[in-house]
Order: sequence, then C-alpha cells, then structure tokens
Amino acid sequence: MQRDRVILVGTGITLACLLLATLAPRIREPRYQGLPVSAWISNYKAAPPWLHTNSAAQKAASDAMQRLGGSAVPYLVGWMRYKSPQQRMQLLAKAHCPKKVLDWLQDRDRRYTERAEAACIALTAMGEPALNAIPGLTDMLRDKNNYEAARRALRVLLQLGKPGLEPTLVGLENENPKVRAQTLYAILWADTHAQTTAPCLLHTLNDPDATVRRLAALALGQIAPEALTNAAPK
Repeated sequence: MQRDRVILVGTGITLACLLLATLAPRIREPRYQGLPVSAWISNYKAAPPWLHTNSAAQKAASDAMQRLGGSAVPYLVGWMRYKSPQQRMQLLAKAHCPKKVLDWLQDRDRRYTERAEAACIALTAMGEPALNAIPGLTDMLRDKNNYEAARRALRVLLQLGKPGLEPTLVGLENENPKVRAQTLYAILWADTHAQTTAPCLLHTLNDPDATVRRLAALALGQIAPEALTNAAPK
C-alpha cells in the first residue's frame, strides 16, 4: 500500500513536469508562415507516404523545412530522442493508477512517438542543413538504453548518403546488440560508398552476439566479398 502511494505521488509530480515540458518548447520553436516546426511536421503523420493521400500537405511541410533550415534541426533531433515510457506505464497500471491518467499518458506516448517519426522525415526533406544534425544523430547511436532513438538516427543517416555513412558505424560500438544489428541492416541498405565500411565489418565478425555476426558476414558478402573470403577464422 505504501509503495503504491509513493508511486501515485510520484506520478502526480511527473505529470506536472511533463505538462510544463510539453508547453514550454512550443513557445520557443522557430516559425514559418506563423506556424511552429511541430505544426509543420504533423503533416507527415497524416498518412503513410506510399499512399500519397496527403502529398500536398507533405510537400508544404518539406518546403517549410527547407525554409527553416538549420534553425529547426535542434528541435527535430530532440524529438527523435523520445523514448516510450511503456514499462513505467505498466508499473502504474499495476499500482492502480487512475484510468484517466493512464489514458492521458498513452495518448501522449502515441503523439510523441508520431512526432519523433515525423521528425525523421522532416530532416531528410530539409536538404543540406540536415548535415548539422549528424553530431546529435551520432550521439543517439551511443545510447545503449534507447534503441528507438538509435533506429531513427540510422534511418536519417542512411538518407544523408556519404556524409552519413561514417557516423553510422558508431552504432557498431553500442553495447546493445539490437542497435548493432540495426546498424548492419542500415549498412546493407546503403547504396553509396558502402565498401568503406569493410574494415569495421571485419571486426564485427567477432561480435559476441550471433545475430550481429551473421549480419556482418551477410553485409561483407554483399559489399566486399573478397574481404570475407580472406578473413582468417577465429
């Protein structure tokens, strides 16, 4: 009972902080045609790109990103870092947290996750100013506790072409094997200059995780088969 009471009190404090954190950033967001960055990128969330049902709105959003340029980058990168608090919400549910509170948290989680994914699209639509995001994206690849952020970072770096390839390799050093595996998937999808990743892939053949080793061998076989053939077994 005492533990549940502590959890509920902590929830109240957390909700108050979340409310302040939700309202404050929008006031400072750069604007284009009177709308903040978050309003523009919401156009990317309306429908999957392959359906082409919201192409006009998405085109307008891409134009806004190109106009806003580097001023929007810190916000987009920050939103991409969002980590879903699913485990925390499960604990609150077990502690009999009020349903209205849980519903609010779940709705917030959905909206913030959608915004994080939309921020990825916005960066890739921005053009050259998106290169300013590389340090932040690289930092996401070092976080072993936020796989979703790392996955989003890899998604954007892959779209940046050659400038994004070397930063992508940072993911191979992450302690989380899921991040290392996702990094190898990104390298497999890279269509330019992927051959330069061969030395790192050779090292990854000795990864302690079997899935990572298999993906590294697959990537080497596709990118530099001669390196895989000459690799000495260990």
